[in-house]
Amino acid sequence: MSLYRYLGGLFANSMPYPLLKVASDDIDYFVIPIGASSFARALACSISVFRELNASMSPHPNIVDALNQLYVITKRASSLFGFDVKIGVDFKASRQSHNGLRFHGKGSMAANERLEYILSLASDYSLYFIEDAFDEPEREFQHRLSDELGATCLIAAASRLSCDVIDSDETKNGKRTNLALITPTRTISSVFDNYACARAHNQACAVLTDNSTTCEASPAHLAVALSASFIKLNVSGRQSAAKTNQLLRIEQELFDGKSYRMTNKPI
Repeated sequence: MSLYRYLGGLFANSMPYPLLKVASDDIDYFVIPIGASSFARALACSISVFRELNASMSPHPNIVDALNQLYVITKRASSLFGFDVKIGVDFKASRQSHNGLRFHGKGSMAANERLEYILSLASDYSLYFIEDAFDEPEREFQHRLSDELGATCLIAAASRLSCDVIDSDETKNGKRTNLALITPTRTISSVFDNYACARAHNQACAVLTDNSTTCEASPAHLAVALSASFIKLNVSGRQSAAKTNQLLRIEQELFDGKSYRMTNKPI
């Protein structure tokens, strides 16, 4: 029996959307092919965006230049493939100095300035996914970001700030995120516990594999077993290719080449 079927049973009956990292510098950029009819088609669309972006983008673009290019390319891909291709950004705030996140070409910005700037970017480029915009000491601004964009955009905190740090103040002060990032690095039981915790807080889930250092493909099975909304992948490298190829094999086995089904879109 396949691992995804053993773990997920009859509930393992849909494929996650890929959150594919297509560029990385001070900030990571993602494409999300929402509305694709299959994982294979979603992946093909994402790869085409990456290739076009890679051929045109300078090595160290500022955020506006990068988003301008990505916006034009994703619009073209949406028209070509017949479904929406959205943009996501990981700002990596928790990996930079507190209250001084530096955007290439914008200089250092405090949390309140960053909030206004990110809101303007979300409006200008129809951002669908925002990760790690604020670190833990800046949770007030994380709440405000979720309040402003939570109905139209997936908001995620740094992956280390998972259900382990959700406390009773979350409900009282408003939801900090609407997307939980699940890192499959411990036991399978802990992964399912984190998933249950996230669902109890009405969060969609994304299984992380983009920073994986091994070619072990079990995270692909976990994403399908959990019926996770998304799986976070890198566009290049053997580690990511192992997960991607496994997902393609799972899709073929699960649907026998026809009647594909993607997971329900959380937004």
